[in-house]
Amino acid sequence: MNQYPPSRSALGMPQRKAANVSRSTLYLERLTKPIIQIKACVSFLKRSASRIS
Repeated sequence: MNQYPPSRSALGMPQRKAANVSRSTLYLERLTKPIIQIKACVSFLKRSASRIS
């Protein structure tokens, strides 16, 4: 049963880290997508405002 605990724990650490990294990247993507959309909206509004004036 308990033949190789060190290697298993050594393998478990990077997997956990990778899961955390993927989770944080997903979170960042969720944050950046609306920010990009807002920036596009602002630039579009600026363009239309300059056209009107």
